[in-house]
Amino acid sequence: MEPLTKEEINKLGTIEGAGVVHSVVFNKHLYNEANAERFLKKYNFTPIKKVHYTENTMRYRIVKPKVNGNYYTVTPKKGVNLVIMN
Repeated sequence: MEPLTKEEINKLGTIEGAGVVHSVVFNKHLYNEANAERFLKKYNFTPIKKVHYTENTMRYRIVKPKVNGNYYTVTPKKGVNLVIMN
């Protein structure tokens, strides 16, 4: 699968029925915090909380979660997952 373009990533949250980007999750083995923040800035994602670390990932929450919301993941680029909420 080819990485998504900047335009495709920006449209993910606006495609009818697709929902919005809830969070962006980075693989810590492929991205450091500076690279992750550069990605967020490039694609106009503004986190609402500080980064959340796990053993293997860094998660930046973009919008508050929705009670009983439906979530799915899109991988636009190796090491980056977008959690989409609708």
